[in-house]
Amino acid sequence: MKNEGYTFNFYISEVRRLIGELPFLSSDSEHDNYSGDKTLEEYLRTLDVKDNSLTCFMFKDFHMILDDYFGQTKHLETKGLKIAADILEMINAKLGFDNFDMVILFSDHGFKLYEETFDTNLKYLGKPRTQIMMFVHKKGDTQFSCCNKLASIFDVYPTVLDFCGINYDKSKIEGINLFSPEAHDMLMIEDYSKFYLDRNTRIEKWAVRTEKGLAACDYHQKWEAEYDITDEEIAAFTSLLSKKSVSFDEIAKIERINNIYRTITPGAGGNALGNMFFDGKKRFRTKHYVMRRVLKKLQKIKSLLPDIIRGY
Repeated sequence: MKNEGYTFNFYISEVRRLIGELPFLSSDSEHDNYSGDKTLEEYLRTLDVKDNSLTCFMFKDFHMILDDYFGQTKHLETKGLKIAADILEMINAKLGFDNFDMVILFSDHGFKLYEETFDTNLKYLGKPRTQIMMFVHKKGDTQFSCCNKLASIFDVYPTVLDFCGINYDKSKIEGINLFSPEAHDMLMIEDYSKFYLDRNTRIEKWAVRTEKGLAACDYHQKWEAEYDITDEEIAAFTSLLSKKSVSFDEIAKIERINNIYRTITPGAGGNALGNMFFDGKKRFRTKHYVMRRVLKKLQKIKSLLPDIIRGY
């Protein structure tokens, strides 16, 4: 878009920029109007939106607003929504949404505003966390309508480029123009196992959403679904994740090796190797019997090592 003569305006706090939420935006960025640590009011006061421009506003997650101001109280949803509405009204008063050719409003993830135990992968990656809100307004729109076709945040990119008449290689992107008659057959979802940043955090929960509903799994690759999932669907979903997710196959292989390793080495609960001297009936076994079992385990590890090495 820059090559086509478009200018850019970005409202994002310096802290969120520093943690990499817009990787291409540096402190000495060439972008025409970057907010830095200005308040929204200060930024809007100096903002001059021109033709052929893209203006982006990034605000705190809704749950951050709740944490900062209200905590878990019975009034949190009402007060939080009022803050969100006040922000939109402030932008509209200064810029006027109707002056833009297109306005897209969306969240980065879903969130249910009450306590719930995410005790299964299906709940963890269900609608409360993965169904987002997205609103699109084009100049001249006078009616409101809902569309329930499968869509993703990735669809915003081709929608904007198509609207601006900019050519791009469609084979290299995940999204589909939101106004296209085409639609996704399925959407891949992947997420971390923790809600907070940690040096050991890794993606180890996956899901696939289709028109039938959601199907989810973890690194054990045991699937659960909101509907009666078939073996053919499991095979198709597993194949999709293997192709699209960088970590899906890799983490599964690492966990298989870890499980084998844990069975032949001492663990926190006792010496697993020592326990192998006894069978299920507590009969004593010889060292030769134990070593044969150890060698079989090592053979399994050896057979997996080429795949692991190739992965790195």
